[in-house]
Amino acid sequence: MRGTNLRTHSEGWRWRAWREADLERAARLFKQAIATYRAVGDQQSIARSTISLANISWMQDRRDQAIAGYQESLVLARAGGLKHEVAMALQGLGHAALIEGDRGMAGDLLRESLVLLRELGDKPCGSATLELCACLAATDGRAARAAEWFGIAEITREVMGRGFALETFRSAYEEGVVAARVVLGQAAFEAAWMRGRSLRLDEALKQAMRTSPTESLA
Repeated sequence: MRGTNLRTHSEGWRWRAWREADLERAARLFKQAIATYRAVGDQQSIARSTISLANISWMQDRRDQAIAGYQESLVLARAGGLKHEVAMALQGLGHAALIEGDRGMAGDLLRESLVLLRELGDKPCGSATLELCACLAATDGRAARAAEWFGIAEITREVMGRGFALETFRSAYEEGVVAARVVLGQAAFEAAWMRGRSLRLDEALKQAMRTSPTESLA
């Protein structure tokens, strides 16, 4: 019981540092936690904390370090059958591929993440991955669909709350929103966004899982 209490206490300090945007301190605390988890062989906590550390590295503009962290956690999570950690590592790698312009790879990674998150019933993280799919859709001939996905993700955040994904992916999110608005025009964009807010998240996830960027450009 004491070990559980200490672990919960230390996790609280890490997340508090992140919420307060003290990224250097948060990174230091996550590194310390990973060392502790390695000492006791807690593979799930290692994978989960490595993903969090990779997200922080991305926010610090240390992209190579972030990508290496996502890749490390993906290998560890796949080996351990840790579906949620696999999904989150894929989400991070999909975002990285999107930013680097590898749209085909981004689509493949994000759809695999969506499949797992939908299976797990993780709506907040599923909506975060859906927003990244919307960023892809915004510039490949599916701007109206993108606006709808942005809308359903927004209402999901409002109803359920979400972690730090939006801050990690904010640049991609903002560029995707602007791209969809430019293609559609303000009135059509707002109408599509509002339609999205009335959709069921599960239906939007299935839509995103069915369509690849290369198919929509064909």
